[in-house]
Amino acid sequence: MTETIVRPRRPEDDAQSVSIANQVFSEFPPESVEETRHWIKNTPPTAYRSDLVAERDGTVVGSGNLYEMFWAAERNRYSMNMVVAPTLWGQGIGSALYNAFLADVQRRGGTRLYTWIKSNVPEAASFAEHRGFAPSGHEHRMSRLDVHVANLDGYDGLEDRLRAEDIRVTTVAALDPDETQLHAIHALDNDTTKDVPQSEEFVSTPFETWYRDAFQAPGASTESFWLALHGDRPVGMAVLRRQGPNAAWNSFTGVTADFRGKGVARALKKRTIDWARANGVDYIFTGNDVSNERMLAVNVRLGYQPLPPITEMVKDL
Repeated sequence: MTETIVRPRRPEDDAQSVSIANQVFSEFPPESVEETRHWIKNTPPTAYRSDLVAERDGTVVGSGNLYEMFWAAERNRYSMNMVVAPTLWGQGIGSALYNAFLADVQRRGGTRLYTWIKSNVPEAASFAEHRGFAPSGHEHRMSRLDVHVANLDGYDGLEDRLRAEDIRVTTVAALDPDETQLHAIHALDNDTTKDVPQSEEFVSTPFETWYRDAFQAPGASTESFWLALHGDRPVGMAVLRRQGPNAAWNSFTGVTADFRGKGVARALKKRTIDWARANGVDYIFTGNDVSNERMLAVNVRLGYQPLPPITEMVKDL
C-alpha cells in the first residue's frame, strides 16, 4: 500500500487542498485559495492553530486544520476539520490526519474536541463515531435561496414602518463609521452571537480578527454589510460575502434582543436580496442551527431550500 505522509501545510499545497474541499462540499459555491489563506492568516496570534496535509507519492490527497476555540468561555476547547479526496476514502488517509491532530491536542492539554460532518455521508458519521465522537445536539440546516424567486410578500413598506420608530437601514459604506462606531458594530456582533445556539458559551471575537473578516476577507465589502440603526445605535446587522461567480454567503444576521419582533431582521434580509439581484448574485447560501426557530422561519418564508445538514460531533478527552 502506498505510504501516507502527514506533514505541515505549505502554501504551494493550497490549490490542491482547496480542490479536494470543493469536491467534498460540491453543493456549495467553490472556495478560492485566497479565501483559505485568509482564514488561516486571520486566526488570532494568541490562539493555537495547526494546518496539515496528507501526501501520497508527492501529491496532496487530504488536508485538515486544528484550532483553539478562542471565542469560547472555557479554555482547552479545540475544533478539527478534515477532507480527503473522495476517490480515496477508506484507505487510511483520514485516520493518519486524525491521529496527528489528536496527538497534538492531547499534548496541549485539550479537554474537548469538536468536528463537523455532512449528515448525508454515512462514511463521515461512521469515521467519527468509531473514534469516540458523538452528536453534540447541534446541527446546521444548510440552505440556498434563488434570489430571483424569493418570496417577498408582506415586505413592502417595511422600512417605512421602521423609520416611524426611528429605525433606519443603511450600509457600512454609506455610514462611513469612525473608530467609535466600528467598535459599536463589533459589540453588536458579539452580543447577538451570544444568542446563537451553540455548544460552548461564546465570549467574544477580538476586534482585529472581526474587522479583517468583516471587511478584508475575499468577497467581503462595506457595500454588502447592512446595519439597522436606532438613532446612532446599531441594533441589527446582516452581512453577505461573495463566493464563486454568482453566489454569496449570508455570513451573519443578528438583531439585539430589545429590538426583535419589530421586523428588523426581515428588513435586513430584504436588503441582502435586493443587493444580490442588482449585483449578479443568483444564489444566497446560509446555515442556521436547527434550534434557532425564529431565524429559520424567516428564511423558510423567503424561500430558502434545504441542503444536506451539517452535524456537530464532540469528543471529551
